[in-house]
Amino acid sequence: MPLLLRTVREHRWYKSEAARWLAEGDIPADPLGDCTTSQNRLSVYEVAEDQSNLERIIRAVAVGKDKIADTGYVIFSSDLVEVAGIATSVAVGTTPDKGVNDWHRDLTELSGNKLLRLVRAILEDGQSGTILKKRLRELVEQGIREKHLPEKLQSKLAKYSQWSYGHDERVGNPSRFNRFAARHGLHRRRCVSPRSANHSCSPIDQMKSSAQSQQVSCWSSVDVMFIASSIDYSPKRSQPRAA
Repeated sequence: MPLLLRTVREHRWYKSEAARWLAEGDIPADPLGDCTTSQNRLSVYEVAEDQSNLERIIRAVAVGKDKIADTGYVIFSSDLVEVAGIATSVAVGTTPDKGVNDWHRDLTELSGNKLLRLVRAILEDGQSGTILKKRLRELVEQGIREKHLPEKLQSKLAKYSQWSYGHDERVGNPSRFNRFAARHGLHRRRCVSPRSANHSCSPIDQMKSSAQSQQVSCWSSVDVMFIASSIDYSPKRSQPRAA
């Protein structure tokens, strides 16, 4: 029987983390959050027996999201679907990869009990894994070269590179902190790690240095959040004039 795949957040499917408090025969609730249905249908993809198309499927689903990120998945036998009393229908997918769209399937006429039986069966007999975003980036580049993916996805790769390898930009988001940073000529830096070699001093020291030298400072995303939490944004009330 063919294998079926659904993309999930893999950490939700770890059995051991909930084992200590679950009653015998019960299952954790988190996996159900990865099985959101629409019109009582659940979207899955058919995987080859040797799993040769697994990465291509996950790549196609991942590039349809706002940004390329680590993507988890569960794989299970279609036998589990039949045992749970769930019907399957062929439904063309909507990913940027037309070849992957032909492997799309819908699990139909789902009730709460049927979905619960399926999730329980996947937890007991399925497999899970995650493809990291670095590998996904390589797969997307390969897909563009092989004409499986449209060339316009190059822009998403560029966005990924900025987000991963460091990118300075003028703070433009109209949040209270960003308005504060813009007024003081601050920039933020998006980095791979919370603290890189270029961010050896503390956030407060960086702010003092910027105020003293009137030079632009670079902030890691963690620094931005730290400073934002330390600033009093409450509106200043004007003092009444003396009589």
